[in-house]
Amino acid sequence: MMPQENGWFRPLHADDTGQAASLRFLVVSDTQRPMPGRRPNHAPRRAIYRRLAEALRNDVPVFHVGDMVDRGGRASSWRRSFDALFWNDLLPEERRNFYPVPGNHEFKRHWLDPGEGDLRHFHARFPHLHGSTFYCLAHGDTAFVCMDSGSNSLVKLLRGERWQNAGGEQLRWLQSAVLPELQAQVAAGRIRTLFLLFHKPAYATAGCMKNADSAAMLDRFATLRAAAPGRLAIVAVNGHIHTFAHIRPRKYMRQDAPLEQVVIGTGGGTQRGSRYFGAIRSPDGLDMYRRLKYDELTDTPGTNYEAISRLCRDAGHFGYLDVTVEERLVIRYMRYVVDADAFTLDYEFVR
Repeated sequence: MMPQENGWFRPLHADDTGQAASLRFLVVSDTQRPMPGRRPNHAPRRAIYRRLAEALRNDVPVFHVGDMVDRGGRASSWRRSFDALFWNDLLPEERRNFYPVPGNHEFKRHWLDPGEGDLRHFHARFPHLHGSTFYCLAHGDTAFVCMDSGSNSLVKLLRGERWQNAGGEQLRWLQSAVLPELQAQVAAGRIRTLFLLFHKPAYATAGCMKNADSAAMLDRFATLRAAAPGRLAIVAVNGHIHTFAHIRPRKYMRQDAPLEQVVIGTGGGTQRGSRYFGAIRSPDGLDMYRRLKYDELTDTPGTNYEAISRLCRDAGHFGYLDVTVEERLVIRYMRYVVDADAFTLDYEFVR
């Protein structure tokens, strides 16, 4: 576990006094190269890394929620796909504002490896994490809990995708230290926005659970809202499913402050959105992002099946999140436009 300062969570910035009211940061995921034979997506990946480097040079923190490289167990993958494109151009003080958690690809040694390698190359690049894959950060009244959702393994074939090797110590840390302290801070009004950052999302769509362990993790943190009904915003930010989505899981919809799940798996990996959204035939099955786009596309009675199909099979989701926390929380999805080699604001959520 990372050394904790200021009584509980480590400050987001080294010179953070904990009193700052405003905050801006970026989030990205799944910047790994696709498997051989798939579209390489070099242009969006390079553009995204340029934007991340620019942010770090301007003292804007960056979070990466996993799958930085295709085979994290190989030094060559890190040198080719991470160091050369991004890491080597940063100064030491800029690197310290980069906060990653591992995805399942960080555990891979080769393409057929289910994910049983170690994280020595991950740890070598991020000494400011002090050898941990889970840690907490704070800035003003905003807190971050960054977690390791583990590798995939052959167990996935029998039990479905889970946090295969990421329980034990991490769960004890959450139950004994993080959750009790968070509850006290929330009750005292010192924490108003909580970000949960880990690779594997609980839900692929609003009604489709993808990972039972991720869903159980959301349930643990959802109980914190009892300490401050309507006043605590909880946002889970994940990657892994290689598309963009803003999902309000149905089990939280009736609560005063619904838990938000934002998927930003758009850093350069093979697009897989149609795998999860392709079977949707009704506007009610769309996530908040696609429902907004659907309403913009059609103003006629009845279901526009062509619009639903176009949105659910969109294979051009590359980009990152630009998040600000001031008087209100604003989450912007900045999408890469290939023809213009530029980013455009494709979605904005304000709370």
